[in-house]
Amino acid sequence: MGKVVVTSNTNFVSFLRESGLVGDDVRVIPHATPDDVRGKHVIGSIPLSLAALADSVTEIPINVTRELQGKELDLTTLRKVAGKPITYKVTVVQSPVQDTIKNKEVQTTFFQKKSQNGRWGLALIGSKTAEKYGIESALYGKVWMGYSYEDAGTIDGVKVYRLVPASGKFVLAAFQDITPLTGCHGVNVDLQGNSSISIITGDPATAVWRQWAIKRRSSILMHLDKSGDPRKIEAHEAIAMGLGG
Repeated sequence: MGKVVVTSNTNFVSFLRESGLVGDDVRVIPHATPDDVRGKHVIGSIPLSLAALADSVTEIPINVTRELQGKELDLTTLRKVAGKPITYKVTVVQSPVQDTIKNKEVQTTFFQKKSQNGRWGLALIGSKTAEKYGIESALYGKVWMGYSYEDAGTIDGVKVYRLVPASGKFVLAAFQDITPLTGCHGVNVDLQGNSSISIITGDPATAVWRQWAIKRRSSILMHLDKSGDPRKIEAHEAIAMGLGG
């Protein structure tokens, strides 16, 4: 593991050498890139996004007065105002939902929603080719053509489903209460203190589902139109399809 100092103040470098924190051959750069700090022991002040790439980061607290703020400090002043070095070891923590993904190179999180009490929820994961979309922002739901889904378990109270490629199928997820009728099947996840999320999959040409309003006081029949978007079935259409009203 190499060591790099990130600073534009040559007096600060002299202070580090005088303190025994670095040697004469240490690499010093005024500004760092990800490649400069990745896996290195970094001394200096860098953004958190860069610090996360390092193996460890050493900070030298500088206690300056208001009059000295923004000024380049000389070596004599640095000896007076510099505190004890603090070294932070960087540890990467993986997201619980991401840990359920079999192939992290080709799959990613689509959407995750928890209830207001934070104990229940749902996540959809699948290939990066599918569009990321917030379910609750869609009036009738979001459709992924050419996909089905599979149960991927429960992580910290969040129910996880994995989208899988399936020719001639579709997946619809909606921030609504849905009852599959014909040509499709699905699941409903009740989010306590908020609402429910439903997922259905099936044949785009024949799938019909009933979409309920709040507390099931009313409902409408839905299907996919020729463009693959969810659309309400009008009363005369429902009768012609043999579905009733």
